[in-house]
Amino acid sequence: NDTHGGYLVSITQDRVTRLRQLIQESGFDRRNVHEVTQVLLQNSNANTGLLSKDQYDNAMRNIVSNGGGSMSQESQRRLSDLLSSIFFAFVRDKSSRVVALELASGFTVLCGGRKSDKLEFAFDLIDDDKDGRLSRRGLWKYLRSFLTVLMSISSASANMTEGHIYSAIDSASTWATAQVFGAEQDKGLGSNNNHNHNSGVSMMVTVVVSGAFVLMTLPSGIRREGMVVYRGWNCWI
Repeated sequence: NDTHGGYLVSITQDRVTRLRQLIQESGFDRRNVHEVTQVLLQNSNANTGLLSKDQYDNAMRNIVSNGGGSMSQESQRRLSDLLSSIFFAFVRDKSSRVVALELASGFTVLCGGRKSDKLEFAFDLIDDDKDGRLSRRGLWKYLRSFLTVLMSISSASANMTEGHIYSAIDSASTWATAQVFGAEQDKGLGSNNNHNHNSGVSMMVTVVVSGAFVLMTLPSGIRREGMVVYRGWNCWI
């Protein structure tokens, strides 16, 4: 994006409509984040916290089979493609395994429930020591998990190389994290290098469309309308 010096990620209305249809037919919109996360984590390796593709597929079959929906063969094929693209978007090395907690955090966008509840739940997933705060790296992981899912369902997957996609995700997450911690330091809130969700820091992010939401970083200076405060974070809705 020449205007803001970054990447412009688009999700067409047709893609949003097809995604919403798949989520409804598969029953994901009727499964809350607690249920879905529990299934994902139960299928992961208890010692390493990693999730293989076979383990992920088993978790997805469990979730969909209990979703109560009836799907055509074509819908099943498209759902399989979608779920596979999300998994492989999180694969960063030759082990073909992903960090289960990070995938579960990003996966909350497909679950039922309120956006604020999903954001809070994902925050708590990434909060390793459960003190209600995220370190700089923790916030980076939090943002990256959502951006990874966003990129996997956008047109970027067809128009960008794998390397460029990873670079865009990491760069955007790093930039947004720096903005949050920079804002905290300006207010005298960031000396311990942790982000407290009650700090009142303004964070440029959140959002979506049609029953799911995606997280994206917005360049500073963009006009913000319809903002709500979620646990001290300003969210664009």
